[in-house]
Amino acid sequence: MAMKETEKSLRAYFLVMGGISILATFFRIHIASNSVDVSVAWTLATYIPIFSGFILSVAFVVAGLKLKAALPTGARWIKTMLVWSGAMIFVNGALATSILGTHRGSGSITSAAISLAITIYLHRSIARLAADAAAREGIPTPPPAAKVV
Repeated sequence: MAMKETEKSLRAYFLVMGGISILATFFRIHIASNSVDVSVAWTLATYIPIFSGFILSVAFVVAGLKLKAALPTGARWIKTMLVWSGAMIFVNGALATSILGTHRGSGSITSAAISLAITIYLHRSIARLAADAAAREGIPTPPPAAKVV
């Protein structure tokens, strides 16, 4: 039988990973502030991931705190946050690779691919748990979005 995330395990994941990421952001800021004068491209490739990581880390903590209340209503904002997280993983990996080059930046590409897979898994788990919570609450599922051809 396949392992499925529960509400408690997702809450724990969001809180722990968000908290660790917030602490890691402060460490990254400390390291980046000690760097010598570098190019604009290097500065952007350094500070965009730090800034986006901090915003998403706080969002992860908030998602962990509000997960139970968000699930019956579809957890749309959490799913949107996960989509943004996946997009920023791709952007941050591309920035690191563009500055470091493909040889030294290959670790960034691999890390981004693994992180993106985890983010997709989390998104699907949230969607499944939201549907389960809505069914338990007796909330009808919304009709599928119309596709314009």
